[in-house]
Order: sequence, then C-alpha cells, then structure tokens
Amino acid sequence: MEPEDPAGGPPADRVELHSLGTAEVPGAVLTIGTDGPPDPVGRYAVQSAVAVLTLLTERSRSVRLGERRLGGAVLRLLLAGEHGHAAAVASGVFGALLEGPLRVVAVRGPDAPGAGTG
Repeated sequence: MEPEDPAGGPPADRVELHSLGTAEVPGAVLTIGTDGPPDPVGRYAVQSAVAVLTLLTERSRSVRLGERRLGGAVLRLLLAGEHGHAAAVASGVFGALLEGPLRVVAVRGPDAPGAGTG
C-alpha cells in the first residue's frame, strides 16, 4: 500500500536527507528524491553511498585540519627566523615560499585574548 497525499490525492514524491560526517554539525547532506519508498536494493545502495561519502567527508576534514596545523608550524618557523626549515616543511604541501626578507603583520580584533592590554 502506497502512502497517499494528506489531501487524499495520488502518492506524493519522497525526499530523504542523510547527514554525512561524524561531527555534531554534519559536514554535508545527501538528498535523495524518489517516487516512493526504496526497495531493499535501493536502500542498500543509499546506505553504501552514505558510508562512502561520510568517509570522504571525514578524510577531507582531517586533511584540512592537518594543513592548518602545518601552516601554523611553518609560520612559527618563519617568525623564529628559520626560513630554511620553514621552506623544507612547506614545500611538499604549500609549494615554494617567497625568497628574501619577509615582514609579517599580525592584527588582532577587539575580542582577541590580550587585545588592548599592552
């Protein structure tokens, strides 16, 4: 028996939302529209897609976090005057660093810890 539209009309289309990722806030959402409930094979295909896409989403998040940490480490090396080490660390991920003297300006917003105290 197919579900009917609340107004008594023909069966309505079906839309499913599946969150992707393991974080509290989903990394993405997979939306699937069908003209009725999926059969067991369709359900298996959807669940397989959700599993694979969740793995890819989490891997992407981990890679972004790693790149952010690596970028921070490269910046600390540059600030410490270790241009050679910074260039060696950064070359595989970020490419070549600029040659020559570097000037770095750090700006804090009014809500940053320690802002306005010095």
